[in-house]
Amino acid sequence: MKLLPITPEARLTTLVATFLSTKGPATRDAYRQDLKCFQSYLITKYGIDSFQNLLLVSPGDLNFAVLGYREYLVEQKFSPATVNRRLGAVRSIFKLSRLLGFTSSRIEISNIKSESYRDTKGPGLPAFKRMMTKASAQSLVKAARDHLILRLLFDLALRATELIELDLCHVQLEQKRISIHGKGRTEREFLSLPATSIQALKKWIEIRGLADGPLFVNLVRAKDQRKRLTRTGLFKLIRWLGQQVDVRTRPHGVRHLSITEACKAAQNNGFALEEVMDHSRHKSIATLMIYRDRERDVQGAISTLVANTILGEE
Repeated sequence: MKLLPITPEARLTTLVATFLSTKGPATRDAYRQDLKCFQSYLITKYGIDSFQNLLLVSPGDLNFAVLGYREYLVEQKFSPATVNRRLGAVRSIFKLSRLLGFTSSRIEISNIKSESYRDTKGPGLPAFKRMMTKASAQSLVKAARDHLILRLLFDLALRATELIELDLCHVQLEQKRISIHGKGRTEREFLSLPATSIQALKKWIEIRGLADGPLFVNLVRAKDQRKRLTRTGLFKLIRWLGQQVDVRTRPHGVRHLSITEACKAAQNNGFALEEVMDHSRHKSIATLMIYRDRERDVQGAISTLVANTILGEE
């Protein structure tokens, strides 16, 4: 019994589909674009118009091509995080290719050096409060939706994908909670709602109505034609609200702000740092410590102490 299609085209389709099916929605979309970028590079640079053909080259030629791809991405001034993610997509699909017997080649090209979480503070609390005020000053429908979006991003430190994939059925107002599909999770998890989020949810649902479907929709169409708010739409909304108060930010910036404020609140109210992970939903305490350390600005404090050792001697 043959488990894989016979033709090269069908085998390739199965490989790519299997590869993408193992990823979450946001990662799947990103990896799909990453693979298109790699394919475009191969066509332009080497005339290789098929991933199937790339599977047939020698390990040395493969790594030479990936090395050139890494240099190309750097030359195009992509951020280190983007470069490394695109290299990771190529490595991942080749790993699956080896597992399924398509190739024996292994990609040995490493990532470039990258500093994660360069800015963990987000837009800052004063600016975010002004964003809330601006959102609430819009027309009734848009104000209710945008105010709730800001509330959930900040109150619960939601990621963009976690927010836009919410349906009305994921909201349980009586139990004061919502269920989200968290990053890297296979099952939904419940998050308790503070009173501010509950109030904003009730106001938006009263306007939105009780019909099944996305909790957040775009507002550019007639009510009966509205579709789910997209990641791009959410990004543009948060960027626009930030511009109205002279700050540059994005949805993940609001999450950063939420986690930074959570670290402060935990310290002031006797919670251990590891307990903040229930709010941030990070898998590693080391990641959360970056937020705490950046918020405390230990470097700045020590630099001041050093500077003060020769105070008045100039």
